[in-house]
Order: sequence, then structure tokens, then C-alpha cells
Amino acid sequence: MKAKELMCDDIVSYKGNLYKVSGTMRDADGLQLHPIHLRNSEGLILGPMSCFARDVEPVILTPEFFEKNGFSIHGDFVDSIDGMELVWREKGRLDWTINADEYVIMSFRHVHELQHALRLCGLNEIADSIQA
Repeated sequence: MKAKELMCDDIVSYKGNLYKVSGTMRDADGLQLHPIHLRNSEGLILGPMSCFARDVEPVILTPEFFEKNGFSIHGDFVDSIDGMELVWREKGRLDWTINADEYVIMSFRHVHELQHALRLCGLNEIADSIQA
């Protein structure tokens, strides 16, 4: 990934742990990260850190992710948000689209891409409150 692809509060994975981006250093292609969970799988307390953007990985959107964030899945689509529907592009693949008035606005498959789409639609509070 590149720092210019990310925004503050985007959720990413770094060394198997989930973090929110708290800042970008675009000239150095670096990121400042804050942990979402305070402990990693070994029980060690995580703290804020800086790293290169190339070392972080996107977090894949799954139906479980939507359920964890209070959305309900109904067949091929998730609850509508302010008149927009989140829809599986193709059943069985983890690609999603946002549809509004029968037009596809954006296609995505990662949490940070969903956050960007929500922000573009003026839904900043929803985008920033997403938990991975």
C-alpha cells in the first residue's frame, strides 16, 4: 500500500494486528498507527508506532465484519445506509458495491475502501466508528 491511499482513522493490518491510521507521512511514504486492540495475540500491550506504508496490509471485508458493526445481511445485500445499499458484486466473492438510485457508486473489497466510500457520501461518523 501507499500512504497516499490511506486517510486518518482507516483500519489496516500491520504484523497481524489491527491499527487505525492516525497520520500519514506522504513524502516518506510512512504511516503513524494506533492500535485498535491494546494487546496482540501474545498478550503484549501494543502502542502507537510509525512504519512504512508498504508494510501494512488492507483488511478484507467479510459478512462477519458487517454483522459485528451492527449491519444485517439480507441475501445479497446489507442494510441500506441513508438510501444506499451495500451489495455483493458476485455471490461468493468478497467484492462489494455501494448502490444508490440503481447506480453503482463504488466497488471495493477492503475496510479502508468502505470507509472512503462512506466519507465521500458524507457519512463520516459511520466511517470513523467502524470496528474491525
